[in-house]
Amino acid sequence: MTLLRVDSSIRTDGSVSREVADSLEEAWSRLRPGPVVRRDLGRDPLPAQAWSAAVSAAFLPEEQRSPQQRAAVAFAAGLADEVLAADAIVVASPLYNFGVPQHLKTWIDLLITDPRLGPGTAPLTGRPLALVIARGGGYGPGRDAGR
Repeated sequence: MTLLRVDSSIRTDGSVSREVADSLEEAWSRLRPGPVVRRDLGRDPLPAQAWSAAVSAAFLPEEQRSPQQRAAVAFAAGLADEVLAADAIVVASPLYNFGVPQHLKTWIDLLITDPRLGPGTAPLTGRPLALVIARGGGYGPGRDAGR
């Protein structure tokens, strides 16, 4: 069974969301051995202009799309392929400035530009999805994690 793991923390060391996702991935792999596909949006951010190009392409016939729009649509389709090929998904995200990182939002926005994952579809019904969210504060023993 294939697990898709999406990390979005810009921190590679000391990231709580990554640590929790590591635990989840380890448990999943013990119960359901199989490949783990990783997309690390913190280390390899998506191109910010891809979303606007993919959205604007949706309003044009294929032959009228610019090379940038065609590339963005193909890129979004590749991201959607990763999601659709997964039997389960783990999305790990810190909260920055009261919200998810911009590059995670871009990933989500690009996914829904693909007709297979857009409004009115439900291709992920029945698939487990774990959303790991961590926010600033102390998480060690004796620390108030609710700060």
